[in-house]
Amino acid sequence: MYTLYTCPGTCSSALHVVLKECGVAYETKIVNLRAGDTQTPEYLAMNPRGQVPVLVIDGKPVVEGGGLITYLLEAHPNDLMPPIGSVDRAIALQWLAFANATLHPTHWGLFFPHRFAETPEAQAQVAKMAAQRVQGLWNDVEAALTASGAPYIAGAKCTAADVLLSVIAGWTRGRDPEIALGPKTQAMIAATVARPSFQAVSAAEGFKHFAMAA
Repeated sequence: MYTLYTCPGTCSSALHVVLKECGVAYETKIVNLRAGDTQTPEYLAMNPRGQVPVLVIDGKPVVEGGGLITYLLEAHPNDLMPPIGSVDRAIALQWLAFANATLHPTHWGLFFPHRFAETPEAQAQVAKMAAQRVQGLWNDVEAALTASGAPYIAGAKCTAADVLLSVIAGWTRGRDPEIALGPKTQAMIAATVARPSFQAVSAAEGFKHFAMAA
């Protein structure tokens, strides 16, 4: 039995989708980052950095979403990751790592420019440069999809990399200027969020992705 601490629409939602695809027993604990739920002594005892997700495995809290996704797909193999030892798996893991360790943290300058600069002018510059960097990374995704001709980032089938990319894509809307997503990227996202697992997680956590049908 797993227990997942997740905040709706964040990277932890991708781990929730993976849990759903694994078909295992689990329970969820919804936390509100803005309300400070992850800064309580109890939560910090599980993750001293006060971040999501936390996955409690056999009574032990484990953190870092990319590692947890990889663990779950090794412990409960399914279609979200190609077979161990295959080139397809290497490519899927490459893009999972890209989403988790390159694309995701690049957003910090957009979300929290005050962490990187003191004055309003400097913060605005940080946010501007972060937006340019995020846009460039999404351009890389579009270029990869165009070059491969495949519907998903790692080939013909949806993988955990597409799931995490699709969750992060949800952060591109409502900004000035908005981050532009190419047509191949938008098609990949639409196909991913249409999966029953993604739809179920959206309903359970109470968020709606922009790519979902009205």
